[in-house]
Amino acid sequence: MQRLLVRQIQRHLPPRLASDPALAPFLDVLSATYDEFHQNQTLAEHTLQVVSDELTDANQRLRAESESRLAELNRYYRQTLELQQGMILCYERRDDRFIHTLCSGRLAKRLGWSPEGVIGRQLGDFLPADLAERLGEAYAMAWTGRECQVEFAALGGELACLASLRPRFLAGAVIEVIVSGVDVTELKRAQAEAQKLALVAARTDNAVVITDARGLIEWVNPGFTRMTGYEPAEVVGRKPGEFLQGPETDPATVAFMRRRFALGEGYRTEVLNYAKGGRKYWLAIEVQPIRAPDGTLTHFMAVESDITERRLTDESLRAQLGLSRALAASHSFEEARPAILASLVREVRWRLGLLWVLSSDGTGLVCVEHWPADPGLAPDLVAHARAARLARGDSLPGRAWASAAVEWREDMSMAPGCPRAGFARLAGLRAAAAIPIRAGGDVLGVIELVSDRIEAPDEARRQTFAALGAQIGQFYERMRATEALRRRGEELLRANAELARASHHKNAFLASMSHELRTPLNSILGLSESLLERIAGPLTDKQERYLGLVADSGRHLLALINDILDLAKIEAGEQTLECSAFSLAELCRDTLQLVEPVARRRNQRLESELPDDRLRIHADPRRIKQILINLLGNAAKFTPEGGVLGLRATLVGDVVRIAVWDRGIGIAEENLPRLFLPFQQLDSRLSRDYPGTGLGLSLVKQLALLHDGSVEVESALGQGSTFTVVLPFSRVVPPVPAFLT
Repeated sequence: MQRLLVRQIQRHLPPRLASDPALAPFLDVLSATYDEFHQNQTLAEHTLQVVSDELTDANQRLRAESESRLAELNRYYRQTLELQQGMILCYERRDDRFIHTLCSGRLAKRLGWSPEGVIGRQLGDFLPADLAERLGEAYAMAWTGRECQVEFAALGGELACLASLRPRFLAGAVIEVIVSGVDVTELKRAQAEAQKLALVAARTDNAVVITDARGLIEWVNPGFTRMTGYEPAEVVGRKPGEFLQGPETDPATVAFMRRRFALGEGYRTEVLNYAKGGRKYWLAIEVQPIRAPDGTLTHFMAVESDITERRLTDESLRAQLGLSRALAASHSFEEARPAILASLVREVRWRLGLLWVLSSDGTGLVCVEHWPADPGLAPDLVAHARAARLARGDSLPGRAWASAAVEWREDMSMAPGCPRAGFARLAGLRAAAAIPIRAGGDVLGVIELVSDRIEAPDEARRQTFAALGAQIGQFYERMRATEALRRRGEELLRANAELARASHHKNAFLASMSHELRTPLNSILGLSESLLERIAGPLTDKQERYLGLVADSGRHLLALINDILDLAKIEAGEQTLECSAFSLAELCRDTLQLVEPVARRRNQRLESELPDDRLRIHADPRRIKQILINLLGNAAKFTPEGGVLGLRATLVGDVVRIAVWDRGIGIAEENLPRLFLPFQQLDSRLSRDYPGTGLGLSLVKQLALLHDGSVEVESALGQGSTFTVVLPFSRVVPPVPAFLT
């Protein structure tokens, strides 16, 4: 082989070169190299053969293992299909018909679809016609190469299913469609509930916010937009605190919310927020975490209620209550002034309060009191106010005086032409409100409150301020009325003292005059009676008639003097009773005997209803008889001739009632209030037809009161009258036992 290779090389070389002896070593090396290559080639061919045999064996083993593994996986997948909650159907097209090639899964069993009843069959072979028609349309669409879904109900509507159809391609053509079905009954119910909840969330006035676990907004309801002014597109992906919180939001509340958020915990709190236009509003917010079944935090949900009105109402009530306490502890408006300002500054949470009152001449407002939230606040502004005198309509307090309504300035530090603007800027004061102190339609003064914040006019706050001003005005009026009442009381005390002295002098005069009058009157009566008894000699008829008139007039005058004296003693508190136990019936009979002659002369009938003689009462018998004589005398006087009158005494429960009645002229209802006043005749004509002084009934009432009793009257004009003396139980004595009588 080597020689053949050398000859072939030499034959192709030029003759001169081929016969050159120097070429021999090269050819020897080349020949040796070729031999080595040939040996290596033989070894490689042998090695390749051995490897090929081994690979063939390994391939056969792998094929056998793969076929075994594939069979095992096929059994596993078939078992999985049988055990899954859903179902799998496969179908292919044969002669323009859709024939099922697979049916598996628990859902198929629930529907009553068994492999034996489905595989090799069409939809109409095991489904109702209407459902077969619906699914047939989806089957046809999927065979065109489009994926689709279809929902259908089964088992009388108790089961809802969702079928997803996905075509399988080979060489660009559909060769099979796989139908996967799942039970969506609970999902449909959950969707229905979700729709209801969504409807509630859309219609509620509360704001509902859902954020992710990081606090970024994912969804808000329409109530959030109504409350804040922000549309969903403006807030999704943002944290609520970034655009809702503002300079007056409480930092402690914000820290509390952030702390609970970081811990993934729910919370409830109240917070001040700012709407899109800058309007402040208060929220009651409840935040709850939402977690996955494995406990992982996924979302937060917040339900927010606008409690601005409630907070303002609470603030108003607190302010009114604090003001009421301050006013209740004061005895005058001057004393209450610092307490009023301190209470308002504290409860309203503004920084400075100034009190302006009308000047002594009523032509201007002067500042008489101030109260800062912090000592030394705004000294220049306070000094300027103390030195000012404001006319009606001048500056904010003057405007409140003129309008009699709350006046407001959002930022007095920037108000053009306001002489106090510079002082307000230096002190960091902004908004101001002037509250008129009103009472009875008049403005008595103005309270000016100043804040360190810009405050837009708020109707609810205006109403609160107006109510506080009215409350202070009522206190001022009450104090003024109390002071007037005190002065009036002092005047009345002085007048009563004067009246008491005058009454004492009057009573003393009447007692003295009565005594002085009775002395000569007794002489007149004694002498006239002696002459009538003819002690001094015989009398002519005319003389006897004149002396009878003198005696009657004297006795009448003596009775009048006695009545005046008794009434004067009673009014002076000097009349005393001489009480003893006596028979009421016996005293009534004695009184009737005294009045009977008068009644007989007028042809009047005198009737009586008296208790048992054993009923004894404890009283002054002379005064009780005096009462009855007065009442019976009046009854006889005002009863026409031939009329009837009477006396009735009874024990009723725990009182004794002694009634004197008549069927005379009666008393008009409008005259009853003047009935028991002394020296009163109810009608001027009565003084002509029925003579009298008007002291009788007044004396009756006073004597009844001395006995701790009373007098009642019932009367009707033209029908008569009934006067009843009522003596209380304390004057009643048990009857005497029968065996002692």
